[in-house]
Amino acid sequence: MLPKSNQKQNLKELVKRCMDSTFYCTLATHENGNPWVAPVAFSYDKSFNIYFVSSQASRHMKDISRNNKVAVAVYTTIQKATAPKIGIQLEGKVEPVKSQEIPKAYKIYFGRLAAWEGATIPYFKSKDAEWKFYKVSTTKLFYFNQRFGEERRRVK
Repeated sequence: MLPKSNQKQNLKELVKRCMDSTFYCTLATHENGNPWVAPVAFSYDKSFNIYFVSSQASRHMKDISRNNKVAVAVYTTIQKATAPKIGIQLEGKVEPVKSQEIPKAYKIYFGRLAAWEGATIPYFKSKDAEWKFYKVSTTKLFYFNQRFGEERRRVK
């Protein structure tokens, strides 16, 4: 059996591999007890906080403007139906990325995902930008792998 510090490090490496296996996550929001899920392209930092870009006009962003607590699932859809399922579940709070943090968010996000035309740091700093950077500050993070059985392992 590995010491607890090594177990945590191994779990963090498994989380990283899982996050690197896909460019999309599922973001769950709610308003007045009505749930909503949205697929969003994402990136992440070394603390496993999630960064995404979204339109303020979207339903999930309208929900978040009223209640910023979200759940996120990360998994690749290329897993075989008969193979053990692997994925991540997390809880956190969404905040718009502050103007001074946009260059960092830009580097994290577009360092992993292809940039799109017009997606420049000045665009995201503009008050008129329809699309904004958001950060999910992860408060709870779980890794699951059916090789462990049905138990999920808390990482954060």
